[in-house]
Amino acid sequence: MPQVNKNADQSPKKHLQRNILVASAVLLLLAIKKMDGIVEWANFVQRDDGRKEKIYRGTVENVARLADVVSAINNALHTAYGPAVSLITADADVYSLDGKKAPPAIH
Repeated sequence: MPQVNKNADQSPKKHLQRNILVASAVLLLLAIKKMDGIVEWANFVQRDDGRKEKIYRGTVENVARLADVVSAINNALHTAYGPAVSLITADADVYSLDGKKAPPAIH
């Protein structure tokens, strides 16, 4: 009579360990007002390793219209990630090409 392995269903199972790497990134909106009053802006994601992804650029007629750009970006962020994710104002460290720190306001 053949023997039946009663523990066949209880054989050791391989357990897969999934390593989920959560890469953090910062969404940046940089803007500069040109001499003629037009504001150039760039919106992009900067990864921890310095890579820049998903770069969008544009111009607006004046600084007041930049609020429309921020509003549009925030609407997209709220749709994708919920109301807790928004662009906020932050200070920036600006350096010249020779590595010297620029003053906070350039006239």
